[in-house]
Order: sequence, then structure tokens, then C-alpha cells
Amino acid sequence: MSRLSLRILKQLSSSCVEKRRNGADDDDDELENLLRTQLTLKESNQPQELFHYTKTDTELKFDERLGLKVLNFSPQVSKPKAKPKSNQRRNKPKPQCSQIGADLLLGYSRFKPASPKLVYQLDDVFTALKHGLDEGLVDLRSEHIVSLRRVLLILMLIPLKQKHVKFNVIYWKNLIIIDYAWESEENDKFPNERLQQLQYSGFRFEEIVTSGDFNSRYYTFVQLVVNGVNLHYTAEIDGAIKDNVNPSGYVELKTHLKLLSSLNLQQKLLSTWCQNKLIGCKHTVIGFRSGGFRLSSLKYYSNTDLNNTTNNAPIAIDREYSLNGAKLNKWFESVIVWIQQFHKGCPEPKAFKLTFHRKPDLFDSELQFETTDEKTSQTIVDETVPEWFQTFFNE
Repeated sequence: MSRLSLRILKQLSSSCVEKRRNGADDDDDELENLLRTQLTLKESNQPQELFHYTKTDTELKFDERLGLKVLNFSPQVSKPKAKPKSNQRRNKPKPQCSQIGADLLLGYSRFKPASPKLVYQLDDVFTALKHGLDEGLVDLRSEHIVSLRRVLLILMLIPLKQKHVKFNVIYWKNLIIIDYAWESEENDKFPNERLQQLQYSGFRFEEIVTSGDFNSRYYTFVQLVVNGVNLHYTAEIDGAIKDNVNPSGYVELKTHLKLLSSLNLQQKLLSTWCQNKLIGCKHTVIGFRSGGFRLSSLKYYSNTDLNNTTNNAPIAIDREYSLNGAKLNKWFESVIVWIQQFHKGCPEPKAFKLTFHRKPDLFDSELQFETTDEKTSQTIVDETVPEWFQTFFNE
């Protein structure tokens, strides 16, 4: 089917699933088929790092950790050893950092944000994919989806962000390539001064709380299996806990305005949970900033902390439905199954446009595939897939 209604969110609730197991029918036959597929959906494996690499200005260095920064403070919050007396207030100790009060806009005048084209380009993904093929870590005899974590995260957060987004999806042999259509951001997000300051303050926060080579960046190449379909994608890693530079020590770093409402924080925590879910990241540190972009405090969240917090305070969509991490993950798996079933690859690449249109009632909104003519399809392929990989994949 070419459309996926967000009604599937409610249909995937435990009560509706139970009715479906007992034989209840849905008015939409195509949606019902996808829901029945969900009932037999194999449990997704945990994300697995196949390899890592450091990116410099000129090359990707595989199995090199030079670009991985380490936290320059201990994020682990230990419990008080002595039980406080009943008349004493229990104060939970916070991670200590010598840079509290630091200016997160220091050096901003020299900041030049990367273009959306550079942020979302897939060139490095294809280079990493070929490395995985050469090393025998990836086998393209079965169906594979290839993308960036940041692109898959946009798909995952559609019910939460609820904004109009577009993707290009290419089917080619056993390969499905999901690319974000970033053109809508060219004249929207990045020229905004305030958003540029927010972006820079995030980079500055990383510089303050980590140590390492800031002339290079560090990435992981991940495999996730959803219903028998292999997903391969790259993700940039902000840092790692000192003395644990393996995936179990990776840390996600965020900043957040201290004065914002609790709802804003809950939305950030939920999106962070989803971001971490895609690579199995177990640690998050949030730097709370003042309205004047000063670092005011730090807070550490384990994966369990994020899960409990988002479950205890889910985001309300309407009077009857709210979102937590588990629901967004189930939505994501449904989308992946739907994309995989939509079209079967053929010897020549075929590109489709995938669009989410937000309607007044979120549950009337849809993800929709649109066909393209031969010329448009080839243009999308040429702009998405490097010429060298096209030649390699045709051999």
C-alpha cells in the first residue's frame, strides 16, 4: 500500500492487538494486513556495532578511535552511603564539572554552520558500507536498508514532532536507501540566528565536557534487524566514559534551557531515548543552560532513567492517547516493515518520494509514497548515490 495512516498508532495499542488476535476486523484491509504482520513481527535484535571509524577533513580511518572524545568528569551519580535522618532533606549529588558557568557562545562569531546538503549526505555511509562488504561484515545477498541514524530518527519521531517532512527512497536490487529530502531546510532552519546559536552551543558544550582531538569526528556503523530486514546506518558519537571507549560507554550529550517548561524537557528526553535506542547508547548527560547561554548545571541519565521518566510522564497527543518510547519504537518498526513491503528491488534503481503531511487531527495524517517519472528517479539516484558506488554495485 502507498499510504500509512497514523491510525496505526492506536491500532497497535495492547487492547486493539488483543481484539485482533481474537479475530476482530479493521475497515481498512491494507492497514489490517500490516497490523497482522505486526502480530507476527519478530522481536528486533539489539543494535550492534559492526565497526567504527574516525573522520578527518580528508578521509575515513576505519577501526580508529582518534576522533572519540572522553568525558573529563565522572557522570555516574552515586547514592548517599548514609541514610539521612527523617528531618534531613535528601539531596541527590550531581555530576561535578569545573566548567559550570562557562559561556556556551564563546567563539560563536567564527561559527559557520554546515549546509543541510553536507549534514544529510550519504557519501560516508556508502564508503562505510563498502568497507563492511570488503571485510565480510555485511552480506547484501539479503535485503538491506541503508541510511543515517539522523534520518531514521526523523522517521521515528514523526508522531512526536508532527511536522511536514519528505524523504527519497531508492529500491535497487536488495538495497533500500532512505535519504532525507533536506531542501526544505535550506531556507528555513539554518539561516535562523537563534537556531544557529543553539547549534553552536551544543558543539561548545561538547568541547567543555570532553577531551580529545577536536579536528576529527567519531562514528559507529550499526546493524539493526527488524522483522528479518537488516538496517545499516552510521551515527556520530558525542563522547564516551573515560576508561570505557566501547559501545557500552558511549554518551549522548545534550543542552537544554533551564527555564523551559517540564513538557519541553519531557519531549527532549523522549527524543533522546529514541536516538539512543537506535545505537544502544546507555548514557546521556544534559547540560542545562541559562537564558544567556551560560552552563548552569549537569544531569546524568542512564538508559533506565530515561525509560522510567518517559514512561511515567508520556506526551499527550489527545485526551485518549499519549506517546512513550515503546510506542514510538513500535511505530518505527511498522514504518520499516511497510517500506520494505512497498516495492521490490530490480536490477535498475527506482526512486520514490515519501512524504508526511500533517492534518488537523494527527490520526488522519499519513505517510505517503509518490511515484516519480524515469528522469526524476534517475536524478534522485545520481544526487544520492555517488558515481563510484553505482559502478561498484553494478559490477
